Amino acid sequence: MPTDAPIYDRSFLPVAQFEFVVLGDTHFILDPEPYAVEFDSVRAWPQRGAWAWRCVASLDADFVVHLGDVPHETAFSRWSLTGTLTRQRFDSIEVWPFDSLHPWTPKPFIPLVASIGAIIERIPGLREIAGSLFIVARKKREGVQ
Repeated sequence: MPTDAPIYDRSFLPVAQFEFVVLGDTHFILDPEPYAVEFDSVRAWPQRGAWAWRCVASLDADFVVHLGDVPHETAFSRWSLTGTLTRQRFDSIEVWPFDSLHPWTPKPFIPLVASIGAIIERIPGLREIAGSLFIVARKKREGVQ
């Protein structure tokens, strides 16, 4: 995996009022070892996720939306990610955890599982271990208020 983010040439693009990045399923995990038993390629996930975030940072976009990762992997906490985005010169940062129902949830159990999930997600602390994070941030511009 390259160490530096690419430099993007925007000279052929018209001037935009704002730019944004949508990033999905980076497979960013802190410790790939528990997953590497199944797939050896999982060992590259942390580098792949870090590379994706370096590319996003190099784009200097006005805001970034990260659609989250697969529901059974939680590698970020809202607090550490907010700190990371702040250090990367983002502001207007909003990060909140959310869960979705597993696609194999039997249809008769969906109302019960959804209502239990809604209750658990309201409990401080427990909501932080949700399977996904919804992330919105805006890049600070030099000399722009």
